[in-house]
Amino acid sequence: MAGRSVTASPTENDSDTDDDSPAYGSRVDSYVVTQDDIRRALGLPEIMPDVPEGYVPRVFRAPLDTTPPVIRMVMLEKGWLEYTDDMPSDCWSLWWRVSRHPNGCVTNASQRINHFPDQASINKKDKFARAMQRAAAAYGSAVFSFFPKTYLLPSEYTKFVSAELVPGSSQCEGLWICKPAMLSRGRGIFMVGNLCDIVYTHPSVLQKYIQRPLTLAGYKFDLRLYVLVTSFHPLTVYLYKEGLVRFSTEKYDVSNIGNLFAHLTNYSVNKRNVAYHMDKAIVGTGCKWPLSKLQYHFANNQWSWPELWQRIRCIIILTLTAFCPLVSDSPRTSFELLGFDVLVDSNFKPWLLEVNVSPALHLEGDVDVLVKAPLISDTVDVLGLDAFQTSAASTAAHSPTTSSTPYTSAAPPPSSSSAYGCPVSLASSSSSSLSSLSSPRAAPFTPSSVPSAAAAASGASP
Repeated sequence: MAGRSVTASPTENDSDTDDDSPAYGSRVDSYVVTQDDIRRALGLPEIMPDVPEGYVPRVFRAPLDTTPPVIRMVMLEKGWLEYTDDMPSDCWSLWWRVSRHPNGCVTNASQRINHFPDQASINKKDKFARAMQRAAAAYGSAVFSFFPKTYLLPSEYTKFVSAELVPGSSQCEGLWICKPAMLSRGRGIFMVGNLCDIVYTHPSVLQKYIQRPLTLAGYKFDLRLYVLVTSFHPLTVYLYKEGLVRFSTEKYDVSNIGNLFAHLTNYSVNKRNVAYHMDKAIVGTGCKWPLSKLQYHFANNQWSWPELWQRIRCIIILTLTAFCPLVSDSPRTSFELLGFDVLVDSNFKPWLLEVNVSPALHLEGDVDVLVKAPLISDTVDVLGLDAFQTSAASTAAHSPTTSSTPYTSAAPPPSSSSAYGCPVSLASSSSSSLSSLSSPRAAPFTPSSVPSAAAAASGASP
């Protein structure tokens, strides 16, 4: 197979958000979403009640040129007021950006922004892999065996050659997948079976390829799961119960490593395949399901979804504990909505492929509306931000006398209608490796919790 090179140019704040580049052929027809669609997805009445007397709407900021429209549409439906340039610069309560926020943007303790200061340690694939390597070295490779073996290029190229080639040959031991460190959406990815296949022009990661994935009607799939982190110290995590199942658009064939439509599940790649519009067995048209549909499929086949879900929960917590030391500051004004990509193999073992800061929130079809609109609404609810506040509270929150007061109020537990569960955490005092807590604050992580969580993630008894 001829070598492939990385040609796309990386950007400093690259995210998982979809673009319209024609790299894989013609793009899918535009999908139009209206405010009525958002209102129905959120289950809101057609006529919203008036603002209560003595209350004023909270203000949100979401730049039109960079922020996915669903953020603005959901916030408006919930009754929030959109920030405009003629308003006081500090009058907002929520600022949502795809990229990192400017330094000093938070001027008082009542404001919330959707990134932690050190989120870049998760956003780049090489930094992410390095953090996982450090965690594996600290706690043992068996603990983090859910993360495929990974080499950093170019720094670990020699190490890869000496460890992963068939003796006396340029053939690799098994298949590998090469991903540019600073790109997303499937850009620049290629498969590696031979040393001559490795051609790269930017820092990349070379990851062991899971050759026996669980498939449906022959189609490979992975899971996009949404995780809300409201604090790293202590680690406080909410796992969204709904998510996306992303399919390849051609049947899996391990012998044809050049066909990315059979090996990649990225929507940005598969939406440009002619098979995207075809009615595929079980999968149907397109390449996405809501996670709840996969749960139904598991039940029909008598596969254990609760066991798989518990192992995924443990993987998420273990992964985030690897980043706790890297996030030096965990201000109460910050939160992070992450996209975890998980692959399930033919033995029902979940594998973590990568974690995305600013996961794609564009609405490209009915499944996206069904999943992502309620996701944003529930995220805001978990943060404890009602659409309205009293006039007195609004004035006090943005006055100079309160701007330096620490924010101490904890977010309330999610409502029964929310698709977020109670916080999940490692509970060192419990025999269970992962507890659903009734209190809004999760217990702090301790190193003694790692072995039991690792056992649960691998399917063994704690």
